[in-house]
Amino acid sequence: MGSIDMEEALLRERRSNNLVDHGNQSDESSAPPSVTSIVIFSTFVAVLGSFNNGYAAAFTSSAEDGIIKELGLSLPQYSIFGSISSIGSMIGALFSGKLADFIGRKATMWLIDIFCILGWLSIFFAKAAWMLDLGKLLLGIGIGLQCFVAPVYIGEIAPKSIRGACTFANEFMATVAMSMMYFVGNLIPWRILAAIGVAPCILQVLGLFFIPESPRWLVSSYLFLW
Repeated sequence: MGSIDMEEALLRERRSNNLVDHGNQSDESSAPPSVTSIVIFSTFVAVLGSFNNGYAAAFTSSAEDGIIKELGLSLPQYSIFGSISSIGSMIGALFSGKLADFIGRKATMWLIDIFCILGWLSIFFAKAAWMLDLGKLLLGIGIGLQCFVAPVYIGEIAPKSIRGACTFANEFMATVAMSMMYFVGNLIPWRILAAIGVAPCILQVLGLFFIPESPRWLVSSYLFLW
């Protein structure tokens, strides 16, 4: 009888331990994923492009007096320079989804940086209205691509618990750049402002080497290959 009672006691103890372990596992599985440094860094790198978007949007207003005086542009010529980025944005938006699915989110952001760097350099070295227009058109293409790719990439890498906050950072960086340009843009020569615009693009180019590709895109491209 004593041995039977001992076996029953052991069985009860094992059952209780199993219930405790199962409860711990369920608690761990229901707990929100932790915020890792790579998620924060990846989000920061992605929203650098959004900073460039806001900076480019406010550049036209801050640089107006300096460009018109130095290059002798008429008001209609400067109006074309200010609005031609919208055409570029439409072109970029048309191909953003297909391009991001075909070459990946990171490669698309690299391509965006190429467009934006060339655009800022064209404005920096501009001696005539057509160089300004070309630079703003290239910036517009980059903006059109960035407005799609950055939120998609952030949404695919961020844990569910902080996905909203990470996606919010995309718009926040654009408004920060616009505010900064409106505050200090009139105090800095327009060519220097154009040169500063290259900085976030270069930082993003370098940062893209250290962040992962979107896992969703990796899975979809693997399935496509098979």
